[in-house]
Amino acid sequence: MFRWIKRVWQGSDPVEFESAFGMAESVERLKAATRRSVFSALAQQEAVGNVKTSHVSLQRVIPMVGNSFKPFFRGHFLEEGGKVILTGRFTMLWLVKVFMGFWFGCIACFIVSTLLAAAIHPHQAGAALLFGLGMMAAGLGIT
Repeated sequence: MFRWIKRVWQGSDPVEFESAFGMAESVERLKAATRRSVFSALAQQEAVGNVKTSHVSLQRVIPMVGNSFKPFFRGHFLEEGGKVILTGRFTMLWLVKVFMGFWFGCIACFIVSTLLAAAIHPHQAGAALLFGLGMMAAGLGIT
């Protein structure tokens, strides 16, 4: 469970994309294939973000569809052994991570307090415990 939480917080395992071109041409080709602003992708889905040698940040934008939980790619270009490699991770927005941390923290406190109440009044706390577990499952499903 804690490994899963760490993985969601940190992002995916590192990924690498090898380029058949040199560093400057790889950066220029990726820049040409992406848009700079979300507002430039109003008619069709596009890859949007910033592309520099030291920092690449990309997201997929679908017109008229909003999804705060969608993955973003964050990485950078490397040159190893004459090959140009784009390396990075897929992750969620930091605000979503903070929100889901708050969500799971509040639900965990609710479940613990429900378990304490169940120790005192066992016949009255069953539905509340199911509610807490349901909310935890809903958070996991959303994430």
